[in-house]
Amino acid sequence: MGHEPQHSDLLASVPLLRALPEELRRKLARSIEQRRCAAGEQIFRRGDPGDRLFLVVDGSVEIHLPAEPGGEPVVLGRLSKGDHFGELALLDGGARTASARAMGPVQLLALPQDAFLATALGSPEASQLIMRELTARLRNTTTLLADRASKNVVRELDERLTPGERFAIDVARWNGSWAFVVIIVLLSGGWMAWNALGAVAFDPYPYVFFNLVLAILVVLQGPLLMMAQNRENRQERAQAEVDFRVNLKNEVAIERIGKELVLVRQDLAALRGEHAGGKAQR
Repeated sequence: MGHEPQHSDLLASVPLLRALPEELRRKLARSIEQRRCAAGEQIFRRGDPGDRLFLVVDGSVEIHLPAEPGGEPVVLGRLSKGDHFGELALLDGGARTASARAMGPVQLLALPQDAFLATALGSPEASQLIMRELTARLRNTTTLLADRASKNVVRELDERLTPGERFAIDVARWNGSWAFVVIIVLLSGGWMAWNALGAVAFDPYPYVFFNLVLAILVVLQGPLLMMAQNRENRQERAQAEVDFRVNLKNEVAIERIGKELVLVRQDLAALRGEHAGGKAQR
């Protein structure tokens, strides 16, 4: 009983349960099961029946797709204390779409599906709140499919550059060119020739003033080059995020097409059955 308030707070971190009244979450907390897993233990595998929600109390859990023949497992994410996984199993009890493995000693809390259905869906208010959460998820999925995920993030970032950032990029581009190398070589040779052969040697050997100029140039170049590098890093992160969204949208679309193909096959099978039955009657 002493752990119920703490378990109730953990349940509040699950989006599907966050909107439930406190008394219902406390009631659900009484049905929570504790589970400990050793390092490397498989919590569940892809295709296993989904019958409970898991919350990570301590340790780390890896969510992955099983490896293809000759390949490596595809890691989808790593969860730590306070995270949860498997919440959709509370509603449909369908097969797990990925596998979960303990990366070290892990302490979990498990909420069974039957306890959730008996407690949460037994209240009209709770049912309405859960329907709103599911509708919001469906709307987000529809928006994801409707909007274009691919875009030119490099151009968008370039349009938001400040004058200082543009100057840093120009300096970095100029430093990486043959023109810069040629100018430095000609400037150095001309400087030494003037002070060695000219009528007035304003900076005789060992060219202390010229060394000072070069040192100042190097000091100024460092921060400008780092600014340009930071901009490149932002572009790479933004491009990676766009790639992820495109891949996610493709996966959702393919899954949706697959479900529609299953429905079409079922309809065709039903029509063939009706057609065969009509021939048999004739």
